Amino acid sequence: MRHICKIVADYYHVFPETLQIVDRIKGNLPRTIAIYLAAQLSGEKFKSIANFFKNISYRSIPQVVCRINNA
Repeated sequence: MRHICKIVADYYHVFPETLQIVDRIKGNLPRTIAIYLAAQLSGEKFKSIANFFKNISYRSIPQVVCRINNA
């Protein structure tokens, strides 16, 4: 997942640490994309992804995937 975060951070020109920040008002698109890609590509369980990104429930990860797929 670190590799995914590095690629996403580079793409969005942000520090990888910003992918750990939750901003419920403004949102954090790079974080959302990193979570989506981790869920789709890493092969990790949702609990492991949630533990890595912090401040997200493993139950919320399918919602992130659905939201991106429907965008």
